[in-house]
Amino acid sequence: MRFLEEKFVPIAAKIGQEKHLVAIRDSFMTTMPLTILGALAVLVNNIGGVFSDTGLDIPAIANGWDSFITSTGIKTVCTNINNGTVNTLAVLIVVCVAYNLSKIKEANPLPAGVTAIAIYFALAPRTEGIQAAQLDAKGLFVAMIVGLLVGELFPLFAKNEKLRISMPEGVPPAVSSAFNTMIPAMLTATIWIAVGTAIETVAHANIWDLITQFVSAPLSNVADTLATTMIENLFVTVLWVFGIHGASIAGSITQPILYPLLQANTASFAANEEPAYTVVYLFRNVWGQTGGSGATLGLVIAILLFSKLQSERTIAKLGIACGIFEINEPITFGIPIVMNPVYAIPFIIGPVLCVTLSYFLTEMGLIGHIVLEIPWVTPPILNAFLATGGNFPAAIWSAVEIVLLTVLWTPFVIMSGRVSAKEAEG
Repeated sequence: MRFLEEKFVPIAAKIGQEKHLVAIRDSFMTTMPLTILGALAVLVNNIGGVFSDTGLDIPAIANGWDSFITSTGIKTVCTNINNGTVNTLAVLIVVCVAYNLSKIKEANPLPAGVTAIAIYFALAPRTEGIQAAQLDAKGLFVAMIVGLLVGELFPLFAKNEKLRISMPEGVPPAVSSAFNTMIPAMLTATIWIAVGTAIETVAHANIWDLITQFVSAPLSNVADTLATTMIENLFVTVLWVFGIHGASIAGSITQPILYPLLQANTASFAANEEPAYTVVYLFRNVWGQTGGSGATLGLVIAILLFSKLQSERTIAKLGIACGIFEINEPITFGIPIVMNPVYAIPFIIGPVLCVTLSYFLTEMGLIGHIVLEIPWVTPPILNAFLATGGNFPAAIWSAVEIVLLTVLWTPFVIMSGRVSAKEAEG
C-alpha cells in the first residue's frame, strides 16, 4: 500500500486536475440536466415496449399506452424534447468545452464558445442543410476536439494586448468586450478552419470522417470491452482506499469516451433498434456502484446483520439512507474504509465482480443494455430499471447484486470485529 500511496496516487491526482479533462468533464456536467430530460422523454415514448411481444407480451397495455401518448400529443412533445436535447448534444458540447477551457485559462469564455460553434459547422460535411449526425452523439468527438483547439488558441490571442481594440470610456461593456475579443475570435476561426480545410484537401476526406476513422472508432472499440470496465472500477476503488475521489478522476478520463456510446444506445432505443454497445457511460454506476463507489450497500447491510461493533453499527444506521441514493462518503470515511486493509479487499473486489457478471449477462441477452441517462443518485433496482429502458430482468439482477454483495462483505465484517476485539485486548 505504501508503494501505491507514494507512486500511483500522486499521478492519479494530477490526471484528475488536468485542465483539458476538467473542461470536458465540466461540459458534460453542464449539459446533464438536458440529457437526462431527453432520456426521460425517450423513456415515455418507448416504455410501452415493456409490454410488447418481446417483453411481458401484454399487447393491450402496449397498444393502449401508444394510443394514449399519441392522441394526447405527449409523444410529439417528448419527440421534440429529445430532438432539442440528446439529438443536439454535440452542438452543446462544442460550446461548453471551448467555454470551460477558456475560463480555466482566464480568457473571456463566451466569445470562445461562439467561435467554436462557427468552426464546428464550417468543418462539417458539405451537404444541403444540417444533418442529424452533425448535431447528435455522432459528432461528439469532433465537438470535443474543436472545443479544445479553440480553448487553447483563443486565450492565447485574447491575452495579447496588441490584438485588443480598446474603446473609449462610456461605451457599453457589451460593446467594449466585443471589440476586445474581435481580432482573437477572427484569428482563431480563420486558423482552425484553414487547417481543417488543408487537411481535407491533402487527405481527400472530410475532417469528420478522419476523426471518426482514426479517433472515435478505435476508442469506441477499446472502450466497449470487459477489460475497460474492470480497469475503470479498479482505478476508482484503489484511489478511494487512499481517500481520493476516484470516481471524479476516472470520470474525467472515461466519460468523453463512454458518453457517446450511451447516446448511440439511446438513439437505437428511441428507434426500437438493438443497442450496439454494452460498456457505456453509467455502466459502472448502475452495476458496479451499488450504494456508492466500492458497492458499499452490501457492507451496510452486513454490518447491520452481523457486526457486534457499536461504532460500525451506528455509522451504518446513519449512512444507509445516503447509501440508498449512491452516496457513501459517510461509510467510506466513517467506518472507515480509507486505509483499512480489511475492508479494502471487498471494496475493490466487489465492483469488479459485479460489472464482470453484468457484462456477461448483458452480452447473453439476459438483462437489457444501458440505454438511458439517469441521475447518478437514483437508488439501486430503480436505476437499473430506468437506465435499461424498463427492463425487468435488469431490475431483478440489481436486487440479486445487493444479496451477493452482502454475502461478499459478511466475512470481512466478522473479521473486522475480531481484529477490533484483539486490538482492545492488546
